[in-house]
Amino acid sequence: MKLCKWILAILWLILVSLSCRSKIKEQEDDVYSRHLQRHVKLRIITTPMPSDKSEMNLLLINGVSEMRKMDLKELVDSLYKKKFIEPLVIVGVGGEEEEFGLSGLGEPGKSATKPEKYNDFYSSELYPFIKKKVAVRKFKSIAIVGFDKSGISAFDIAWNNADKIQKVGIFSGNYGYHSKTDTAKNVFSYLASSRKRPTMQVWLYAGDRPDSAALINTQRFADALESKKTIARDDIVIREDKFSGNDQEDWRKNFSAFLTWAFAK
Repeated sequence: MKLCKWILAILWLILVSLSCRSKIKEQEDDVYSRHLQRHVKLRIITTPMPSDKSEMNLLLINGVSEMRKMDLKELVDSLYKKKFIEPLVIVGVGGEEEEFGLSGLGEPGKSATKPEKYNDFYSSELYPFIKKKVAVRKFKSIAIVGFDKSGISAFDIAWNNADKIQKVGIFSGNYGYHSKTDTAKNVFSYLASSRKRPTMQVWLYAGDRPDSAALINTQRFADALESKKTIARDDIVIREDKFSGNDQEDWRKNFSAFLTWAFAK
Protein backbone atom coordinates (compact mmCIF):
# COMPACT_ATOMS: atom_id res chain seq x y z
CA MET A 1 0.00 0.00 0.00
CA LYS A 2 2.80 2.41 0.94
CA LEU A 3 4.63 1.49 -2.28
CA CYS A 4 1.56 2.42 -4.33
CA LYS A 5 1.34 5.78 -2.58
CA TRP A 6 5.00 6.46 -3.30
CA ILE A 7 4.53 5.57 -6.96
CA LEU A 8 1.47 7.82 -7.22
CA ALA A 9 3.34 10.67 -5.53
CA ILE A 10 6.27 10.32 -7.92
CA LEU A 11 3.96 10.23 -10.94
CA TRP A 12 2.18 13.34 -9.70
CA LEU A 13 5.50 15.19 -9.30
CA ILE A 14 6.54 14.18 -12.81
CA LEU A 15 3.24 15.43 -14.25
CA VAL A 16 3.53 18.73 -12.38
CA SER A 17 7.10 19.14 -13.60
CA LEU A 18 6.13 18.46 -17.21
CA SER A 19 3.18 20.81 -16.92
CA CYS A 20 5.38 23.63 -15.64
CA ARG A 21 7.89 23.13 -18.42
CA SER A 22 5.22 23.19 -21.10
CA LYS A 23 3.91 26.64 -20.19
CA ILE A 24 4.69 29.81 -22.07
CA LYS A 25 6.32 32.28 -19.69
CA GLU A 26 5.99 36.06 -19.79
CA GLN A 27 7.80 38.67 -17.72
CA GLU A 28 8.80 42.31 -17.70
CA ASP A 29 12.36 43.51 -17.27
CA ASP A 30 14.57 46.46 -18.12
CA VAL A 31 18.18 47.11 -19.05
CA TYR A 32 20.18 50.29 -18.60
CA SER A 33 21.74 51.62 -21.80
CA ARG A 34 24.81 53.84 -21.63
CA HIS A 35 24.29 54.66 -25.32
CA LEU A 36 20.75 55.93 -24.74
CA GLN A 37 21.36 57.14 -21.18
CA ARG A 38 18.16 55.58 -19.90
CA HIS A 39 16.53 52.37 -18.73
CA VAL A 40 14.90 50.50 -21.60
CA LYS A 41 11.77 48.52 -20.78
CA LEU A 42 11.59 44.92 -21.99
CA ARG A 43 8.79 42.39 -22.25
CA ILE A 44 9.91 38.78 -22.62
CA ILE A 45 7.91 35.75 -23.75
CA THR A 46 9.60 32.33 -23.67
CA THR A 47 8.46 28.95 -24.91
CA PRO A 48 9.79 25.89 -23.02
CA MET A 49 13.56 25.59 -23.33
CA PRO A 50 14.57 22.64 -25.56
CA SER A 51 17.05 20.10 -24.22
CA ASP A 52 19.50 21.39 -26.82
CA LYS A 53 19.66 25.14 -26.14
CA SER A 54 21.15 25.80 -29.56
CA GLU A 55 17.68 25.05 -30.98
CA MET A 56 16.23 28.20 -29.35
CA ASN A 57 15.37 31.11 -31.65
CA LEU A 58 15.08 34.83 -30.91
CA LEU A 59 12.56 37.42 -32.08
CA LEU A 60 13.15 41.08 -31.29
CA ILE A 61 10.01 43.23 -31.38
CA ASN A 62 10.81 46.89 -31.80
CA GLY A 63 7.98 48.21 -29.65
CA VAL A 64 6.61 47.05 -26.30
CA SER A 65 3.22 48.78 -26.65
CA GLU A 66 2.33 46.94 -29.88
CA MET A 67 3.36 43.67 -28.28
CA ARG A 68 0.99 44.20 -25.36
CA LYS A 69 -1.99 44.96 -27.57
CA MET A 70 -1.68 41.84 -29.74
CA ASP A 71 -2.32 39.19 -27.05
CA LEU A 72 0.99 37.76 -28.16
CA LYS A 73 1.40 35.27 -25.32
CA GLU A 74 -1.84 33.47 -26.29
CA LEU A 75 -0.89 33.55 -29.98
CA VAL A 76 2.56 32.06 -29.36
CA ASP A 77 1.11 29.45 -27.02
CA SER A 78 -1.36 28.32 -29.69
CA LEU A 79 1.22 28.16 -32.49
CA TYR A 80 3.75 26.37 -30.32
CA LYS A 81 1.30 23.74 -29.05
CA LYS A 82 0.23 23.05 -32.66
CA LYS A 83 3.94 22.64 -33.52
CA PHE A 84 3.79 25.41 -36.12
CA ILE A 85 6.82 27.25 -34.72
CA GLU A 86 10.17 26.30 -33.18
CA PRO A 87 11.23 27.10 -29.59
CA LEU A 88 11.32 30.85 -29.28
CA VAL A 89 12.29 33.78 -27.08
CA ILE A 90 10.47 37.01 -27.88
CA VAL A 91 11.83 40.27 -26.51
CA GLY A 92 9.76 43.44 -26.87
CA VAL A 93 11.91 46.56 -26.65
CA GLY A 94 10.70 49.94 -25.42
CA GLY A 95 12.19 52.22 -28.03
CA GLU A 96 11.30 55.91 -28.26
CA GLU A 97 10.12 57.67 -31.40
CA GLU A 98 13.15 59.95 -31.76
CA GLU A 99 15.35 56.84 -31.78
CA PHE A 100 13.58 55.36 -34.82
CA GLY A 101 14.89 55.93 -38.32
CA LEU A 102 17.77 55.01 -40.60
CA SER A 103 21.29 55.52 -39.31
CA GLY A 104 22.90 58.40 -41.19
CA LEU A 105 19.57 59.78 -42.40
CA GLY A 106 18.64 62.28 -39.73
CA GLU A 107 15.53 64.41 -39.46
CA PRO A 108 16.04 68.12 -40.25
CA GLY A 109 16.13 70.21 -37.09
CA LYS A 110 16.71 67.21 -34.83
CA SER A 111 19.69 65.19 -33.74
CA ALA A 112 20.78 62.70 -36.38
CA THR A 113 22.53 60.51 -33.83
CA LYS A 114 19.52 58.89 -32.14
CA PRO A 115 19.10 55.99 -34.61
CA GLU A 116 22.85 55.32 -34.48
CA LYS A 117 22.81 55.19 -30.68
CA TYR A 118 19.73 52.98 -30.73
CA ASN A 119 21.51 50.66 -33.14
CA ASP A 120 24.54 50.53 -30.84
CA PHE A 121 22.25 49.68 -27.93
CA TYR A 122 20.83 46.68 -29.79
CA SER A 123 24.17 45.29 -30.92
CA SER A 124 26.42 45.93 -27.93
CA GLU A 125 24.04 46.04 -24.96
CA LEU A 126 20.70 44.35 -25.62
CA TYR A 127 21.96 41.26 -27.44
CA PRO A 128 24.53 40.30 -24.73
CA PHE A 129 21.90 40.96 -22.05
CA ILE A 130 19.38 38.59 -23.70
CA LYS A 131 21.94 35.80 -24.15
CA LYS A 132 22.85 36.02 -20.49
CA LYS A 133 19.22 36.27 -19.38
CA VAL A 134 18.14 33.19 -21.33
CA ALA A 135 21.46 31.34 -20.83
CA VAL A 136 21.91 30.70 -24.55
CA ARG A 137 25.35 31.09 -26.15
CA LYS A 138 24.07 31.33 -29.70
CA PHE A 139 20.53 31.36 -31.07
CA LYS A 140 19.58 29.13 -33.96
CA SER A 141 18.12 32.12 -35.79
CA ILE A 142 17.34 35.75 -35.03
CA ALA A 143 14.61 37.93 -36.51
CA ILE A 144 13.45 41.47 -35.77
CA VAL A 145 10.10 43.10 -36.50
CA GLY A 146 8.65 46.59 -36.22
CA PHE A 147 5.51 48.57 -36.98
CA ASP A 148 5.03 51.92 -38.68
CA LYS A 149 8.05 54.06 -37.69
CA SER A 150 9.54 51.29 -35.57
CA GLY A 151 9.45 49.10 -38.67
CA ILE A 152 11.99 51.36 -40.39
CA SER A 153 14.10 51.19 -37.25
CA ALA A 154 13.85 47.38 -37.21
CA PHE A 155 15.09 47.29 -40.79
CA ASP A 156 17.96 49.64 -39.92
CA ILE A 157 19.05 47.35 -37.08
CA ALA A 158 18.86 44.26 -39.30
CA TRP A 159 20.67 46.06 -42.14
CA ASN A 160 23.57 46.98 -39.85
CA ASN A 161 23.69 43.65 -38.01
CA ALA A 162 23.23 41.16 -40.83
CA ASP A 163 25.91 38.97 -39.26
CA LYS A 164 23.48 38.27 -36.41
CA ILE A 165 19.97 38.92 -37.79
CA GLN A 166 18.74 36.81 -40.69
CA LYS A 167 15.14 37.98 -41.04
CA VAL A 168 13.25 41.24 -40.67
CA GLY A 169 9.53 42.01 -40.67
CA ILE A 170 8.00 45.42 -41.36
CA PHE A 171 4.29 46.02 -40.73
CA SER A 172 2.93 49.10 -42.51
CA GLY A 173 6.35 50.69 -42.74
CA ASN A 174 6.25 54.46 -42.43
CA TYR A 175 8.91 55.13 -45.05
CA GLY A 176 8.08 58.83 -44.98
CA TYR A 177 8.64 58.99 -41.23
CA HIS A 178 9.91 62.60 -41.26
CA SER A 179 7.21 65.22 -41.75
CA LYS A 180 9.61 67.98 -42.84
CA THR A 181 10.90 66.33 -46.01
CA ASP A 182 10.09 63.60 -48.53
CA THR A 183 11.75 60.97 -46.39
CA ALA A 184 10.31 58.06 -48.35
CA LYS A 185 12.22 59.26 -51.40
CA ASN A 186 15.32 59.70 -49.24
CA VAL A 187 14.97 56.19 -47.81
CA PHE A 188 14.83 54.58 -51.24
CA SER A 189 17.77 56.72 -52.45
CA TYR A 190 19.69 55.78 -49.30
CA LEU A 191 19.24 52.07 -50.05
CA ALA A 192 20.18 52.49 -53.69
CA SER A 193 23.38 54.41 -52.88
CA SER A 194 24.46 52.32 -49.87
CA ARG A 195 27.59 50.26 -50.42
CA LYS A 196 26.35 47.64 -47.99
CA ARG A 197 25.24 44.36 -49.52
CA PRO A 198 23.71 42.41 -46.62
CA THR A 199 21.94 39.12 -47.22
CA MET A 200 18.63 38.74 -45.41
CA GLN A 201 15.02 37.67 -45.77
CA VAL A 202 12.32 40.34 -45.56
CA TRP A 203 8.60 40.05 -44.72
CA LEU A 204 6.42 43.08 -45.49
CA TYR A 205 2.79 43.76 -44.61
CA ALA A 206 0.67 46.58 -46.01
CA GLY A 207 -3.08 47.17 -46.03
CA ASP A 208 -4.83 49.02 -48.84
CA ARG A 209 -7.32 51.01 -46.75
CA PRO A 210 -8.16 53.90 -46.39
CA ASP A 211 -5.70 54.64 -49.23
CA SER A 212 -3.00 52.76 -51.09
CA ALA A 213 0.00 54.90 -50.05
CA ALA A 214 1.28 52.31 -47.58
CA LEU A 215 1.02 49.54 -50.15
CA ILE A 216 2.65 51.57 -52.93
CA ASN A 217 5.59 52.57 -50.71
CA THR A 218 5.96 48.97 -49.52
CA GLN A 219 6.23 47.79 -53.12
CA ARG A 220 8.76 50.55 -53.86
CA PHE A 221 10.74 49.49 -50.81
CA ALA A 222 10.79 45.87 -52.03
CA ASP A 223 12.06 47.06 -55.43
CA ALA A 224 14.83 49.07 -53.74
CA LEU A 225 15.89 46.00 -51.74
CA GLU A 226 15.94 43.81 -54.81
CA SER A 227 18.17 46.32 -56.58
CA LYS A 228 20.92 45.49 -54.07
CA LYS A 229 21.29 42.12 -55.86
CA THR A 230 22.20 40.29 -52.63
CA ILE A 231 18.50 40.09 -51.70
CA ALA A 232 16.59 38.01 -54.24
CA ARG A 233 12.91 38.60 -54.93
CA ASP A 234 12.22 35.12 -53.52
CA ASP A 235 13.60 36.34 -50.19
CA ILE A 236 11.05 39.17 -50.05
CA VAL A 237 7.49 38.40 -48.98
CA ILE A 238 4.82 41.08 -49.44
CA ARG A 239 1.57 40.34 -47.64
CA GLU A 240 -0.96 42.65 -49.25
CA ASP A 241 -4.44 43.03 -47.80
CA LYS A 242 -6.82 45.05 -49.93
CA PHE A 243 -9.58 44.72 -47.34
CA SER A 244 -7.63 45.86 -44.27
CA GLY A 245 -5.81 48.91 -43.04
CA ASN A 246 -2.57 49.62 -41.22
CA ASP A 247 -3.37 49.72 -37.53
CA GLN A 248 -2.75 47.48 -34.54
CA GLU A 249 -5.81 45.30 -35.14
CA ASP A 250 -4.64 44.58 -38.70
CA TRP A 251 -1.13 43.81 -37.47
CA ARG A 252 -2.48 41.41 -34.86
CA LYS A 253 -4.52 39.52 -37.48
CA ASN A 254 -1.45 39.01 -39.64
CA PHE A 255 1.15 38.36 -36.97
CA SER A 256 0.70 34.57 -36.88
CA ALA A 257 1.57 34.49 -40.61
CA PHE A 258 4.79 36.36 -39.86
CA LEU A 259 5.72 34.05 -36.99
CA THR A 260 5.20 30.90 -39.03
CA TRP A 261 7.22 32.41 -41.89
CA ALA A 262 10.11 33.34 -39.58
CA PHE A 263 10.16 30.28 -37.31
CA ALA A 264 8.34 27.46 -39.09
CA LYS A 265 8.99 24.08 -37.54
